[in-house]
Amino acid sequence: MVVDKQKKSSAGRIQVFDTKEEIIYTFRNEKKEVPMEYYQTLSFDFAKGKVMSAPAFCQDIDAIHEIEVAVEKEHAANIETLRERLRMFPEGFYVVRQDLKILGYVESCLWNSENFSTFTEIKDFSEHHNPQGRILYVIYMAVAEGHRRKGYGSHLIERLKEYAEEKGLDKVQLVAGPGFLTGFYKKLGFKVVRKLPNFHAGFTGTLMEYKIKKCKMCKEESYLDR
Repeated sequence: MVVDKQKKSSAGRIQVFDTKEEIIYTFRNEKKEVPMEYYQTLSFDFAKGKVMSAPAFCQDIDAIHEIEVAVEKEHAANIETLRERLRMFPEGFYVVRQDLKILGYVESCLWNSENFSTFTEIKDFSEHHNPQGRILYVIYMAVAEGHRRKGYGSHLIERLKEYAEEKGLDKVQLVAGPGFLTGFYKKLGFKVVRKLPNFHAGFTGTLMEYKIKKCKMCKEESYLDR
């Protein structure tokens, strides 16, 4: 892993909350396996004790799984599934952390799927992931209890929107669960597409999307950069 001050892609950017500080880095290993001693000091020289968002590491998966189990209970993805999703699309898997503590995370994939109605149809995301896909689908986003209502979830979604815009994608897509989530995503610019009755575990989901605004020239340049 190397620090690259010139790289501008959001995929490798660490952002510190409430400051303008950030570092940009790239990965030499697609599986993101890094020495633990480096992992323990990554960016902490300038961000120790601060809350920051950054790409997830393999070493983060256990903590990510704990958050998912706390929220989803028996419906949570297992550890190996989470590892597979990180390997599948590391550029779209972010965490919010404070030093070594994971406070929240978001995972996603690229595809061109729009005609689905249940989670069962799409749950094998590694099979549906298409590196040339025009749609960024948010698989799951969660923030640990005790750290909610601090803007972390919104920030994670904004990072995915930023990535989609930089890559010239068509839209960001997700399925909102019941309760306040539809309103939450509307505040982030998402529009309701349709209801999905019995989407997963007996609840009705709401398919939502955020369309990327871009000029023709920007679209052509972004596509060539992918």
